[in-house]
This record gives sequence, C-alpha cells and structure tokens, in this order.
Amino acid sequence: MDKIKDIMDKYCEAQTSDSEETEIRKMIMGEDPEVPDDLEARLSKQIDMWNTVEKKSVRKANITSMRWIACIAASLLLLFSLGFFLNQRTDEEEYAKQEENCTNPDDAYAETAKALKTFSQAMKHGEELMNK
Repeated sequence: MDKIKDIMDKYCEAQTSDSEETEIRKMIMGEDPEVPDDLEARLSKQIDMWNTVEKKSVRKANITSMRWIACIAASLLLLFSLGFFLNQRTDEEEYAKQEENCTNPDDAYAETAKALKTFSQAMKHGEELMNK
C-alpha cells in the first residue's frame, strides 16, 4: 500500500519513470481490487449510525421549534389578557362616572336626552347616506 502511495505521489509531481507509469496504468485498468469480507456490514452499520444521528437532530430541531411556538402563544395570550383587563377597567371607570352624574332625576333625564339626541342624529345621517 505504501508503494502505491509513493508511486502516486511521484506521478502527481510528474517524477515517475516509464515503468512506474505503466504500473499505474495496470493498476487502474486492471482487475477490481479485493473487497474485504466485512466491508458491506461496516458500511451498513455506518449508514445506520448516520441515520440515527440525523433523526435525533431533526427531532431536536422539532422540539426547539415547538418551544418557540409555545413561547409565542403564551406571550400573545398574556398580551390579550392584559388588553382585555385594561379595557374592562376603563369601562368600569366610565360607568362609575356615569353613575356619579346621575344621582338625581334631573341629571339622569338630561343624560338620557343627550344620548337620544346623539342616536337620532346618527340615524338621520345614515338615512341621508342611503337616500343619496
């Protein structure tokens, strides 16, 4: 094996003799080299090992992506919950202000008249748009 390596090194450096080049041609054009008996088993074992490593890396990538998805979903849930809570709190504050304004019947009547007038104006505006 070392002899073949030495001759090939010489060939690559263009320092071989005619007899060495003839020997190289015979090796290349000659019969197939002997294949060790256990080569197929070793190759099969190596391929199986590569497949196992590949499956583990794919599984690890899937787990990592699922963690990211779970984190994003949890963040969105937190944001929506916070927004709903803050919106609900604002509605309660407005309701409390309305309750304070309507402690006597005259104030309640004035607020109701104001709301009905706003509603009436919106209805008239919508009717005008439909008639155009």
